Amino acid sequence: MSQSPRYTIEEVVDCPRLPTLPQVAIEVLELTSDTNVGMSDISKVVQKDPALSARVLKTINSSFYGLSSPCGSIDRAMAYLGMNTVKSLVLGFSLIESFNGVGQSFDLSSVWRRALFSATSAKIIGDSLPEIDSDEAFTIGLFQDIGAIAMLVTMKDAYEAALAGVPHTDHPIAERDQFRFNHAQVGSVLAEKWKLPESIVQCIRWHHDPERASSKFVAQARLAHLSMMCAEALREDSQPEDMRAVLKQSRQWFGAGVPRSGAFEEIAAQAPVLGKFFGQRISGVPDPRELLERAQDQSIEHQLEMEREKSEIQEAATRDGLTGASNRKKFDTEIVRWFHAWQDTKNPLAVLFFDADRFKSVNDTHGHAAGDAVLVELSRVAREAVGDLGEVFRYGGEEFAVILPNCGKGDAETVAERIRAGIEANIVDVSGIDCEPDTLNVTVSVGVSATDCGDSERLVSPDKLVQEADRGVYVAKEGGRNAVRVWGHLRNADDVADAATAIGECAGGAAKTPSSDNLVIWLVEDDALAAVLLRTMLQNRRGVTVEWFRTFDGLARAAAETLMGSRPPPDAVLSDHELDGGTGLQLLTMIKNSNATSHVPVVICTASNAKGLKEEYRSGGANDFVTKEAIAREMNKWVGRIVELATQARVKSTAA
Repeated sequence: MSQSPRYTIEEVVDCPRLPTLPQVAIEVLELTSDTNVGMSDISKVVQKDPALSARVLKTINSSFYGLSSPCGSIDRAMAYLGMNTVKSLVLGFSLIESFNGVGQSFDLSSVWRRALFSATSAKIIGDSLPEIDSDEAFTIGLFQDIGAIAMLVTMKDAYEAALAGVPHTDHPIAERDQFRFNHAQVGSVLAEKWKLPESIVQCIRWHHDPERASSKFVAQARLAHLSMMCAEALREDSQPEDMRAVLKQSRQWFGAGVPRSGAFEEIAAQAPVLGKFFGQRISGVPDPRELLERAQDQSIEHQLEMEREKSEIQEAATRDGLTGASNRKKFDTEIVRWFHAWQDTKNPLAVLFFDADRFKSVNDTHGHAAGDAVLVELSRVAREAVGDLGEVFRYGGEEFAVILPNCGKGDAETVAERIRAGIEANIVDVSGIDCEPDTLNVTVSVGVSATDCGDSERLVSPDKLVQEADRGVYVAKEGGRNAVRVWGHLRNADDVADAATAIGECAGGAAKTPSSDNLVIWLVEDDALAAVLLRTMLQNRRGVTVEWFRTFDGLARAAAETLMGSRPPPDAVLSDHELDGGTGLQLLTMIKNSNATSHVPVVICTASNAKGLKEEYRSGGANDFVTKEAIAREMNKWVGRIVELATQARVKSTAA
């Protein structure tokens, strides 16, 4: 096969042979985008083009709209049927009129037939869906394949050759294989260029893949796809299976009763009527009743299909629509089931949590469509890594969970590392999304917990396993991300209670008495595992003692004891920003306003990235401010900095 000529989307939409929308259509779009515009303003614009105005009125007075009495003016048409009806007809006539002269060297009749059947189906089905504007759905039906016409006009023989013998539903795949983009992408860019509403742009872009549309427009994109399926089901050589596919998809998306009884017959009758007004002759329309009867005659197959549909619907209810992973609802059910199975059989059970690293920056920098593409890839890679050993769930946002029945911590860690390494090695293709670059690399932090990660008596409920795995993710992120952390390993601390015991909280009661030569650093941190990490880093320096306070009140009591002389002051204070019972800012004020501790340097170490927080602490007298992410990256630097501040304070205090 010869290599197809190379084109870009920009070359297609900027092709000089492509027409532009007429001025009347442009003015109508501009007016209807203004919520304060009056109907009379739009009527005046439409009536600038007498021929267009006459076609609009003729269509409105046809059986397609079924008015009880004739409508003699554009003003009255808008009063009867609404502004959007007139707008949809103006845009539709403008579209077909614009492209009338470009089809001389090739046949556009099949494209227009599909567009008119899609528009008719979208209008008739949309009338029974209260959440959808059926007139806008009509416009989407007409415009959804505009990209195919643009590609045909630009590429001519190369485009026809690429799609020869390919069913319409497979056109996007064939187009991407040959040209690296498809007609839906071209159509959406062209719609943006013509300044069509965002809802129409989105539905054109995703009418072949409606689940990828913005959540705001998913229902409209689904109707666009369904209307395309209706057009296919009513082509001249359609089969009963095509009609059954429409019914199946409609039930899944819109529930029983859509489309309503008789809708197919109405579509088949009205599409040719609409075609006449748009200058297109539609013939060879099959009898929908015959197609439905033939489908229903296959009773055994039909019943089997219904059973399959029931199973698929049940599966869909427990499946995350974006990523294909099981959903949170199913996770909550399955973790309880497997936890009880472990209690009964003592067969091991493991839970993994993994969380995309710096996912917020993906959405902020590249957009939510890129973020969605990343989530889809995380799910795919994880499911491949887990295989038959367990099940992957989308827990929420960028968080995923894995349940591994009959797996202990060793096997679970192996699976977790397989997930981590697989995602690190994977390249996410975002070339089909309007962002730079075309690929993204993502990593994850993974937490692991299993029933054999410690004394089984700790597991009073399945929630404990979940909390342990989630805490492992936190520790992995604190340690620099892109890592696996297993609950029960020394590097993680065993749990919050063990961490508290190991550190020995100094809030209340008599203070510990460190060696008089040691530097004393008060650590204020309500997260026991974070406290373990910070304390370990500091006490690895010879001659440093760390006293830990879990709450703001605990530190306040210690500061009061220092003021009364019953407790020596520390050489430095290291505090989180968000504390149990107060904030680091309140703590800073208390330390700096006390005669006993005003000389003590204070360093804030926090996970918060709130704007202006660092400056607020600096102006309040903090000696330094560091994020936990930074301290994890440059551990030795920041430990040295804290010890240096404590040493300087000790020297000054001794000299005084």
